[in-house]
Amino acid sequence: CKRGRGSVGSSSGVARIYEGNPAIDRLLHLDAGGQPVGPLGLARVLRRERYDAAFLLQRAFEAAFVAFAARIPVRIGYDSDHRRLLLTHPVKERWKIRTTSQHQADYYLELLEKTFGPHPGKFPMHIGRKDEDRRSLATVAAARGLDVERPYALLAPGSSQGEAKRWDVERWRSLVERLRAEESGLALALAGSPDDAPLCAQIGEGLGVCDFSGRTGLGELIELTAAARLVVTIDSGNAHLAAALGVPLVALFGSTNPAA
Repeated sequence: CKRGRGSVGSSSGVARIYEGNPAIDRLLHLDAGGQPVGPLGLARVLRRERYDAAFLLQRAFEAAFVAFAARIPVRIGYDSDHRRLLLTHPVKERWKIRTTSQHQADYYLELLEKTFGPHPGKFPMHIGRKDEDRRSLATVAAARGLDVERPYALLAPGSSQGEAKRWDVERWRSLVERLRAEESGLALALAGSPDDAPLCAQIGEGLGVCDFSGRTGLGELIELTAAARLVVTIDSGNAHLAAALGVPLVALFGSTNPAA
């Protein structure tokens, strides 16, 4: 927070998610050209901005150290990871998020509640959309053979966590075949990062699915998701994106390797 205005710090890779959000006055990129700048380098960046307060959603020691080194006067965060002394307003962590059913958004909102008192309830999610992204997607979709004006389901099988959360390829292929048989008017598309391209290729091979893996930026993915009639994905950012956009969603939770 800076003089009554709110900023959000984000890595360049996901910054597009916050663009156009009316609750955010400024978006601060926390890396240099997509490359991490390190804790001390980040502290120098924040110090130049002369922020009045920092809400530390991350539970890690490093987040509190950066805010402390940046000389931000008010530092609010959970007292996890032995960082209480680095916070001016430590909030006692009543439970561990990983061992309860509490939603992570509520876990973060508790910081506000403990600092300022009860909040008004649920806050609407907002994803800013841009005409330029719609136009860019239309070009990409036309090249891939998908008419985004007609009904389609979007399958997003990949995850930045690698194979630990993935559903088996054969199960994805069975899902594609079933949707083909039961929903004849529904086109099918696959989406993912460049790293997901081999997985998507295996799933779509010979099944006539439009594969967008590695072919969309985040803005185009937002539009591809928003126009879908249904999104099927795993525990990944794609699930959160679809939920924020209000698109009907099936999210598959679990790990490929039960021991992972």
